[in-house]
Amino acid sequence: MNLKFLIVLVYYKRPNIVFNALQSIKQLSYENWQLDFIDDSGDDAFRETLMNFGLDNEKINYLPVFDSEEQKKQQGGSRHGEFMNSSIKNSDSDIVVILC
Repeated sequence: MNLKFLIVLVYYKRPNIVFNALQSIKQLSYENWQLDFIDDSGDDAFRETLMNFGLDNEKINYLPVFDSEEQKKQQGGSRHGEFMNSSIKNSDSDIVVILC
């Protein structure tokens, strides 16, 4: 059986940490995976870096959270958990791995 893995990677302006995680994904020998990259930085500035990292871009869902710091304060925090839950719910994967 060839199980499909969903890798959920949450990012917030910490490129060195996320580069290590992306490097680990890049070195996978297992090929049946999907990456949902949730960018909670308030913009999509990391998108280009991610899409040029050398991963199979067809396996990447880039999901930016466009909330400003002020919006996060007003709503009581980040919505990245909402994005994670939606990502998992909408996936056809057999197994979910969360990296953050």
